[in-house]
Amino acid sequence: MTPDVSHSTARVPRRRVLRGLGVSLCLPWLESLPVAAAGEKGSAGAASGPPQRFAFFYIANGVRGWDNTRQTADGGIDFDFGLAPLAGLAKDVNVAHGLYHPGGVQNGTHGAKAASMLNGAKANHSTTEVRIAESFDQLLARTWGGGTHLPSLDLSCEPPCPGNDVGYASVYLNNISWKTATVPVPREFNPALAFDSVTGRGGRGASTKKILDLVLGDARDLRRRVSTADQRRLDDYLESVGDLERRIDRSFSTAADAAWHPAISDPDMDRPADRPYPDIAERTQLMVDILALAFRMDRTRIGTVMLNNERSDASYRKVVAKATAAYHDISHGDERPHADIIAYIATVFAGFLQKLKDTREGDTSILDNSQILLAGSMFWGPTHDSKRLPVLTAGKGGGHVKTGRVLDFAKAGDDNRRLNRLFLSMARNVGLELPRFGDAERPLEEFCS
Repeated sequence: MTPDVSHSTARVPRRRVLRGLGVSLCLPWLESLPVAAAGEKGSAGAASGPPQRFAFFYIANGVRGWDNTRQTADGGIDFDFGLAPLAGLAKDVNVAHGLYHPGGVQNGTHGAKAASMLNGAKANHSTTEVRIAESFDQLLARTWGGGTHLPSLDLSCEPPCPGNDVGYASVYLNNISWKTATVPVPREFNPALAFDSVTGRGGRGASTKKILDLVLGDARDLRRRVSTADQRRLDDYLESVGDLERRIDRSFSTAADAAWHPAISDPDMDRPADRPYPDIAERTQLMVDILALAFRMDRTRIGTVMLNNERSDASYRKVVAKATAAYHDISHGDERPHADIIAYIATVFAGFLQKLKDTREGDTSILDNSQILLAGSMFWGPTHDSKRLPVLTAGKGGGHVKTGRVLDFAKAGDDNRRLNRLFLSMARNVGLELPRFGDAERPLEEFCS
């Protein structure tokens, strides 16, 4: 379980919990069957055809080589150095300048910036009483992304960062996905286990239920020995496991092997070796490939990747020779090594987009049917500036989003700069007409039809 939320849960073996939550089957998207009507739970936002996907990639500690990205006179995009690897995908992306979270943490250091990224909420300033808000990805998983093997796939490219920051619990530094205001979604940072969760390795039916029974038994036994607050957290966890059991029952009672299957039915990448992967570049590539695999196999339609932690001590020296210090220190110091790291991240991200673009779904591609966000909770690392955020979107959202643009919201007034308005647009594009999300009551019309 996640640090600072329930220390006592360390008694439940992490490997058992993750394997229990990662082994099941799904009903794939069947072309011969209509997708649920727009707005229904589990809807893909259309009456028929390929489903939409949502993915969020989080960059911590600020960016460099991003600010000077501009629209050209002929309607193209002139990318700044840090985004230059995306030049070949210019017609598939949008760069948005000036969006931010006015209600989130604006000042101070890293604190709760990551935790506010997908909700715009202000975290409770405490090392013991954790509270923020449900994140947008988990709202989608709860209301829209049902019917797949995994409601969402939540990945990390480095282990959790220990300790607190200016009085904020470390759980805020290390989590962008929140099931509830007090319950973060544990991130998987072991590539082998992430691969297993996507492919369903470990057996069908009875063996899966056996694993779940072990997890439930451990958790229920633990529940009798923890505080009332931790009992509430365990209850949320048990509810999630119960949801998984019900999905398993459904997957074996339906025609899971009939008609049309996703682009690939079996993994076309090898299972990563079951080892620590201390090199963040190697783990980053694996995690991004695993999320692409999950979308191509239709094992989930919602994914998050935390590319680095706030206050990260990871080393990028293997891909950026001059990056001799920890990433957090580099992001606050020498500009060029930091820009080189951002360019490396953009290269991996471009590879992910290209893989989705190359995977056809009838007359469209997975990228055409996706809404993908690359963003961070601060722009300028040395000053921890969150008054504007780096935001790039990719994919056409099933035809709802015009791409190939650089949009500047910096002078549009605070209401038009709310990042949560972009999330409302994304929700509308999958058939969810939300009256509000966080501090936003209207979608950004530039990102929806």
